[in-house]
Amino acid sequence: MRFKLAMPSGSATCRQGATEMRGHSRYPRTGAQEAPTREQLQQYKANYNAIADRLREVITDFDRTLSPDIPIPEALVDAIQGQDLRNGPVIAYHLGCNPRLIDSLWNLSAGELRRWVVELSESLKGKMYV
Repeated sequence: MRFKLAMPSGSATCRQGATEMRGHSRYPRTGAQEAPTREQLQQYKANYNAIADRLREVITDFDRTLSPDIPIPEALVDAIQGQDLRNGPVIAYHLGCNPRLIDSLWNLSAGELRRWVVELSESLKGKMYV
């Protein structure tokens, strides 16, 4: 699967570094490790899309960076969009800015990818490329 989104508007690019990200604390996190329900998955995807829409307003190359030309494991997309992450689009953007990082993920299992995404989420928490 590949990320494919509409073209953005805004003023920043991935080359402009990381600064604080605000406004995402309203999306609650659950401590549960059990499989999410269909309704939860729909809510996670809606949250992901809402955050991505806000990022498009400030990151001019958001959608170009998530190029459909960069192949990524489908399990990685599921790990990013199928969890209660407040910064899923930031993770996707980070990976788009660092496509070589994706190359190292192809041999990971779905569970390993989910754990890896959670760790990356924590390391990127409070940061956004703007």
